[in-house]
Order: sequence, then structure tokens, then C-alpha cells
Amino acid sequence: MTDHSYLEFALKNSLEATSLKHYQLLQDSNSMKLYKLEVWPLILKPNQLDQLKEASEGIVRLLQKIPSYFFMDNFYDFFKSYASEGDISLIELAFTNSIETEIAYRPDFIITEQGWKCLEINAGNAGGWIVSMLAPIYSKVPIIARYLESKRWKLSSPNTALLLFKTLVKASFKRHITPFYKNTINSVIIVPFESKREFNKDSLKFCQEAYCQAIHEMVPEHKGELAFCQYADLQFIDEKVFFNGKEIHIIYEEEITSISSRMKALRLSKKSYLHVNPGIVTRFLNDKRLLALLSENQQNSRLGEFNQKLIYNYIPWTRQFLSVTSTYHSESVYLPDFVFQNREKMVLKKAVSHGGEGVFLGKMCTQSQWGVILEKALIEKDWVVQEIVISNSFTLLEGEGKTASYEAVWGPFVIENKYAGGFIRILSPDGYVLKDKGDNQSLINSFNSDKNVKISPIFSYTSIA
Repeated sequence: MTDHSYLEFALKNSLEATSLKHYQLLQDSNSMKLYKLEVWPLILKPNQLDQLKEASEGIVRLLQKIPSYFFMDNFYDFFKSYASEGDISLIELAFTNSIETEIAYRPDFIITEQGWKCLEINAGNAGGWIVSMLAPIYSKVPIIARYLESKRWKLSSPNTALLLFKTLVKASFKRHITPFYKNTINSVIIVPFESKREFNKDSLKFCQEAYCQAIHEMVPEHKGELAFCQYADLQFIDEKVFFNGKEIHIIYEEEITSISSRMKALRLSKKSYLHVNPGIVTRFLNDKRLLALLSENQQNSRLGEFNQKLIYNYIPWTRQFLSVTSTYHSESVYLPDFVFQNREKMVLKKAVSHGGEGVFLGKMCTQSQWGVILEKALIEKDWVVQEIVISNSFTLLEGEGKTASYEAVWGPFVIENKYAGGFIRILSPDGYVLKDKGDNQSLINSFNSDKNVKISPIFSYTSIA
């Protein structure tokens, strides 16, 4: 799948490649200390990157068409079908009558013997876009630089943050936000209150540089500033929004930190006094039941032959977990009994969840634990069940002269329906073991949870003449 000639190169130079100095060079350059870094890049061959682009862009376009295919473009019905009790008041503020291409999407893939398979789709506030700032670090590490020189390659990895900010500015002008005529575009990113891991002074510096570059490329006669804050830090005065005394024109919601303040912002957005991205629609596009809807309708002729093939090739068997009869590869099955009996082949997921929370691998549960989890899911009615797909393994250097096998989850971003870079989470095949034997059997409590894995930007390469 990836180019492994670097592994041979690393093994020949294993003392340097696995030295503390090599790792420290990466970590010191990674001033944000965002994540644990995979010290050797996984490099996709250009044709394999093209396949990932095709899969991610195609699935995102299909997701955007769900209201048209299944709800006759009635967006109120679409929202209401996937709304929880707390969402009802927000639906009334939904000004959209189309699924926005301006927001960032991140479908998560693994690579199998049958090709790329999409496990879920994250929309709007899809985390990890800051990882793109780490890409230049790798080429500066001496041993990696020598390897690239020996291959006559230049690593390529798009700047996701820059592409996101350019899209925000473009979308804001499209909605005619009136304060922009003052030649100033100030933005804030609403960040998690409880965690500043991604959002600190170093990542802010990177984001500010990318934001200023985006404004310069899109509207060079304008200027602007970017800040991180919570909704509670904003001041709402006379249908305007301020942060630290400066008027704000764009709010990017990385996290929802105050419902009351958000409602004020959304009302201003509906009046075109402010641009809020990704806004209300994100809550519904992140629902894993949409992937189940596509999987269940793989043979539905209204989708057309192209989309039917897209689902068949890239989306594993997924169903909303209810007390119903469904199909499993053309076989009629009663879902509760079938999923209970085939525990080791199944994974159960809360419809709206992230980071491994609410994700249960059947093979990591006892039969009795599995039964309790399924019973809870049937009562709540907002869970999906998915057939486990087996990831190809990747051999990485682990110690001097030693290698180990790992798995990977690939998260390509799609912005304005085009591939926009992404990142990889490196997983251990043995890392699904729970860290403790408590009641929480979900993957957030495993060694392969998002907080524990190593990451790397998605790299490909171009040849240097």
C-alpha cells in the first residue's frame, strides 16, 4: 500500500533512526506538543493517494445528497428525523436549504485487502485539521532528508488549515456579511474549554499565519485577525459580536461551549450579520445513522449506478441497530439476534460520538457484556452496528534493528468537495485491550483511543527532476 523502501533505508541506519536524537528533533520542532508523532512518515504512492481522493470525495458528495435522495429536499424533515430532544429548538434556526460544501468533512478509512473502507464520516468540526502544520517538520530531520534525497522525492501534504480558512472567507463573502465592507475580517475559533491540547499559543501562531495568508490570497485589500476562545468570552452588543474589544465576523465552531451564546450567534448568522461555520447542519451530518442509511440502500436504483458502486466499494455493512429484520449480504436476519450471535464480527457505535466514546468491539466484550450493551442500544434507538473490517498491517521501525506491525486509520479532509490533506492515526493490533477492567468497555478506554495513538500527516510525494 505505502512505499516501504524507507524501512530498508531505516534498518541500514537503525541506530540513528531510532535514537533519542532523531525522535527529539521531531518533538522539538513540534513546538505545540500536539500529539505523539510517528517518527517515520507513511508515504502513499501517488496512485494510492488518487484512490483515497476518489473514495473520500465521492462519499462526501453522496452524504450531501441524502436529503435529496431520501427526503425530497425537505430539510426540516431531514433534520427532524435525526434530531434528539435538545436539537428541536435549533432546527428553527437552520437557514440552510442545501448541504454546505464550505464546511470541512473528514471520512475515516482503513485499507484492507479489498481496498479502502470508510468507517465513519465526520463533518463540520472534524478534529485534527491543525495536524497539517506538522508536515514540514519531517523533511527537516536529517535522516529523513537523506532518504528523500536518495529517492529524488519531495514530500507533499496539503495545508488543511489554509484551505479551511480560505473557504471560510469565501463563504462569508458569499453570504454578504455587511461588516466586511470595512476591509476587516476578524475570526474566532470556539475551542474546548476543558482541553487546550490542540489550541495553545504555538498552534494559534500557526493558525494566524495561515489565516492571514488566506485573506491575502482571497481578498488582498482586506486584513484581519484570528483568536481562540469560548462562546462565553464573546460580547453580544447591538447585533454585533466582539472579542477583546474587536468586532468578530466569522465564528468557527471547533466545540460547542455555551448553548445560550451559540443561539445568539446563530440568530445573527441567520440575519447575515455574522458567519457561523459549520453551524447547525453539522450535528446531523455527523450522525452515523447516515452511513447506515447509505449501506442499507446500496441496491436502491434511485441512487444511480455510480453511487451504488461507490457504496459497494467503500462502505462496510452498516445498519441502524433496531428491533427489525434486515439483510446481511442478501440474507434476511433479525438484527438483535444476529448481532448478539455474531459478536466477534461486529462493532456497535453510538450514532453521535467521537474519540472512541460509545464504540464497542464485540470481540473485546464477553457475551454477557455484549448482551447488556445491545439491550441499552435497543432502548435508546440511536446506535448503529457495523461489520468489522480487517485492516492491512504496516511494518514500522520500533527499535534498533527491530520492526513491529501496526494498523492505521486514515483521515482525509474534504473541503469544497476536494481532497485537502489529512492525518493518520497509528494503531497497535494489540491496542484494543482495555486499560482497566471497569464498566466502560468502549474504545475510549483502550490503548488505541485517540488520546494514546501516534499520528502523522498523510504524505505522498512528487519526483524531483
